Amino acid sequence: MEKNKGVTLVILVITIIVILIIAGVSIGIGSFSINLYQDSILDSEAKELQTVIINQYQRYLSVNDESILIGTPCDSTGDTNASVKEYYLLKNEDLINLGMKNPKDEYIVNYKTGEIINKTSVNSKGEQIHLTTKI
Repeated sequence: MEKNKGVTLVILVITIIVILIIAGVSIGIGSFSINLYQDSILDSEAKELQTVIINQYQRYLSVNDESILIGTPCDSTGDTNASVKEYYLLKNEDLINLGMKNPKDEYIVNYKTGEIINKTSVNSKGEQIHLTTKI
């Protein structure tokens, strides 16, 4: 028998399958990394806002002036006409007034408890960003 020096069809098919498997794994890892990055951006913005809210509430306690509490008062359901004014809706212009740079989302916050709820975005799992803390 002569030695064949060419590539057989079987080796070519196996090579293509291996390349497709590697490409599929790489795409999956890349997609996971992008989701992780986007979630970290949402979390860091919420944590930054939580720090700002806590500082703002401390200022309020020292001077007892409700004008320090920036935002539209509302209740936990988001109704701005409700009698309970524990929660505030913060829009982009409110966040800028609080000193945040390039805010993307709207939040519902509770100055007294430091609770933060992202109203417009969800993380990669479809969960709403909701931070609570004990002051």
